[in-house]
Amino acid sequence: MLVGGLYLIFRGVIRWEIPVSFLAGVAATAAVFHAVDPQKFASPAFHLLTGFTLFGAFFLATEDASSPVNFIPMLIFGASAGAIVVFIRNIGVFAEGLVFAILVGNLIQPLLDKIRPKALGKVG
Repeated sequence: MLVGGLYLIFRGVIRWEIPVSFLAGVAATAAVFHAVDPQKFASPAFHLLTGFTLFGAFFLATEDASSPVNFIPMLIFGASAGAIVVFIRNIGVFAEGLVFAILVGNLIQPLLDKIRPKALGKVG
């Protein structure tokens, strides 16, 4: 999965922002849970390398029809969807909630696309 995702990034089929922020969101949230109780919650490496995590990061979250188009919304979308994956796995009743987490991320996508950088040279 990792090799295929990197191939798509290098070929320009997908942009790097969503997969990288998605994986960072998974890793950061899993690290917090693991730091709180290492006996109960799995390590970040476990969350990154098991289930559909890599598949979701490179192939599902980057779908053109439902992912943001600007830089900052892409980072927020990926990180929030990645965090939701870990919340569903650790707190929810589903063992694998990746698809549901991406759907929840898609719900906030229209709001994220309203975040736009200011035009250069525009006053006021």
